[in-house]
Amino acid sequence: MNLLFKWFQPANGILFGLLAIALNAAAHQFPDQTEAWYSRGFYLWIRKAWELLFAWMPWPAFYFFWMVVVTYLVYLGYRTWKQKSTVSRLGYLLVRLLAFTGFMVGSFLLLWG
Repeated sequence: MNLLFKWFQPANGILFGLLAIALNAAAHQFPDQTEAWYSRGFYLWIRKAWELLFAWMPWPAFYFFWMVVVTYLVYLGYRTWKQKSTVSRLGYLLVRLLAFTGFMVGSFLLLWG
C-alpha cells in the first residue's frame, strides 16, 4: 500500500504528463510505426483491460471518473486547509494541481492516443 502512495507523488504526476506529451510529439513524426505498434497492438490490450475493469459497472465509466476527480479535489481542499500559512497552502495546492493535471493528460494520451 505504501508503494502505491509513493507512486502518486506530485513530481511523478508532472513527469508522467510531460513524458506523455513528448511521446505524443514523437509519435506524430512516425505515423506508420505508431499505427502498427500502438493502434494495432498496445491499444488493443489497453481496451481489453479497460473492458475487464469497467464493463461490470451498472453506470458508465465517465461517472466513475468524475467521482474520482471530485473525491480527489475534496481531499486536496482538506489537505490544503490544514496547512498553516497562506503561502504554503497556495504552494501545496499549485503543486498538487499540476501533478493531477499531468496525470490526467498522461492518462488521456496513453488511453486515447
